[in-house]
Amino acid sequence: MYWTAEALLKCFRATGEKKYLLWGERTIHELSMTQQIWQPPFVAVPTLGGFGVMNFDGEWNDARQSLFAELFLDYYRVTGEAELFERGVAALKAGFIMMYCPENPAVKKCMKKPIHFLEEKITVL
Repeated sequence: MYWTAEALLKCFRATGEKKYLLWGERTIHELSMTQQIWQPPFVAVPTLGGFGVMNFDGEWNDARQSLFAELFLDYYRVTGEAELFERGVAALKAGFIMMYCPENPAVKKCMKKPIHFLEEKITVL
């Protein structure tokens, strides 16, 4: 759906034909139905706004979901539809949530046990 919505938006921008925008809006709203809108109690890190980017995969969050953010924001710029802006921002935040960094203590805590060497200092010669 992502690639379809992106292609339809590009077709609209290239031709100005409203049908491409209407089809694209339909597609992005279908894509919206796959966005995570709740925080399940069995997932240790925040998932709100994210996407499982693989069909029927067990992943709740994936760094590739940040691609969706730009697409939602592009549609917002064209349509002015506030929901698309909100969904884009949520997708962007969800993309950063999975980063291993001090700003994400929940991820750091989860990653520290299985990947102990993340805390080691690396000396560059």
